[in-house]
Amino acid sequence: MNLRESARALIVDEANSVLLVHFDWAGLDLPDGFWANPGGGLEPGESQRDALARELDEEVGLAIHDIGPEVWTKTAIFPMGEWDGQVDHIHLVRVPHFTPAPRLSPEQLRAENVHEIRW
Repeated sequence: MNLRESARALIVDEANSVLLVHFDWAGLDLPDGFWANPGGGLEPGESQRDALARELDEEVGLAIHDIGPEVWTKTAIFPMGEWDGQVDHIHLVRVPHFTPAPRLSPEQLRAENVHEIRW
């Protein structure tokens, strides 16, 4: 199987709220899309921590250098273009509550199948 490696964050604020991203992927049989932890795929030669820092800055506008431990690894098999599925390495990130302000434009986020970000 050709599995994509990704780094994701379990972002938790001081009130124990969790930040999630809403994806809506054409071709998946999920009419309302799905909610997932922010993050994304590793680029060639990129470490999990570097990929996660980049993705959090792009997707939610969070510049972070203190990435916590990997707390969960999830493998999901589903069609996603050239990949047969994904292995998500999920790291704990504790932060003060903030309002997400993605660095990517709304058009760029939609191109990545991101449609909403919410606590």
